[in-house]
Amino acid sequence: MNPVATKHFTNCLIHGRQRVDDYKMKSRVLIPEKYKVYCRKCHEYYLSDEYVPSEYDLELCINALNDMYFSCSNQQTPKYFSKYMPNFLKVINNFTVNGVIDELKFSNKIYLLKNKLFNAPICIFNNCTNYAKLLQPPGFGFSLYCEEHKDVMYSSKKENELFEYVKSIYKNKIYKNYRKIENRELDIYIPEHNLGIEFNGLFWHSEKYKNKLNHFEKNKLFKEYNINILNIWEDEWKYKKEIVKSIISNALKLNKNKLDARKCKIIEVNNINKEIFLIDNHIQGNCASSINLGLYYDNELVSVMTFGKKRMIMKGVSINKNQYELLRFCSKLHVNIRGGASKLFNYFIQYYNPQNIISYSNLSIGSGNLYNVLGFNYIGHTDIDYWWSDCDKRYHRSGFMKHKLVKLGYDKNKTEAEIMSERKYSRIWGLGNGKWEWNLNKTLT
Repeated sequence: MNPVATKHFTNCLIHGRQRVDDYKMKSRVLIPEKYKVYCRKCHEYYLSDEYVPSEYDLELCINALNDMYFSCSNQQTPKYFSKYMPNFLKVINNFTVNGVIDELKFSNKIYLLKNKLFNAPICIFNNCTNYAKLLQPPGFGFSLYCEEHKDVMYSSKKENELFEYVKSIYKNKIYKNYRKIENRELDIYIPEHNLGIEFNGLFWHSEKYKNKLNHFEKNKLFKEYNINILNIWEDEWKYKKEIVKSIISNALKLNKNKLDARKCKIIEVNNINKEIFLIDNHIQGNCASSINLGLYYDNELVSVMTFGKKRMIMKGVSINKNQYELLRFCSKLHVNIRGGASKLFNYFIQYYNPQNIISYSNLSIGSGNLYNVLGFNYIGHTDIDYWWSDCDKRYHRSGFMKHKLVKLGYDKNKTEAEIMSERKYSRIWGLGNGKWEWNLNKTLT
């Protein structure tokens, strides 16, 4: 015998006694009974054009969505609501959010209604007035940032400050978190100048997260694509912000203060004035030097080049008294002096008669092109250098050599790295330096 279909009825407050279709399925669905629609005529009405949701229907729908638990995505579809809760289908379909232009998915509307998000929040980035971006997949709500600043959420506050500075001085195309070259990321990329800017936080760029060759190999990779990288370290941005701004401005050829070296005169600078100038204008600050040449314009010091006797690793003395090292060169912030470096260098050669000069270029902020202009030859790359950091500043490794640490009372059986780790310092690997050499004999030939 075939089973006899059982008919089920409901007493509708509007339409009276009505037969229920698909009773078993509707009764088993995990929806609170008070929200289920069993009446066939009510079901048809809610799906018809006659039904126009009211404010009361909206509030009822929000309460229902908060009372329900959706165990799978299939339950957040128009088909599901059409079958089991037609009274809420049109409420959800008609729902819009002020500030969201793109068409919302049904499941996103459920989330937004449930959380009473009738207006998109405003982007929190600085003074931005755009609406925040809606996140995908559904259920993740809104980002804190708009479409324009969506990449900001993956960057630190200081990195975002750096990005905003670049945007404030440069009005052409700038990319944030650029990832189109071998899937390696550039924090900031300016294609017109083939320039990338990396912001290196002291915590995330320590040895714990970045290996010894990380920064060097990344620079080398982008150099192969003719992209030069400026590596801005967190402590430089924190403590030497104006110098960093000047370096970036110069790299983008935006320095408007331009002078001609022929209108300047050279005067040797005393150590006090040299130190002040280097601290204010050079990213590496002051260093000991015996010869300090200054370029003056209208009695104002606008550029400094310093030299010292060539340092020998073994004995600390020069083999030849006419061997020197070019130690520092910089100009006043945001000032470009055409021919300034050449004028100072030629003065040194004329009056100090060097046979040999060496120098080291800081690969963090350049490739050393100025040395080619001055007649130097590239000798090679030094070993990768490193600093010790307390997450606020970097400190030169020379101050933490093992023999110095042992003198301070630390265990002589432990390595420098072990002792510094105990002191809660982190090692940060740099890029090393480019080594350059100038020879009088080669210049004459």
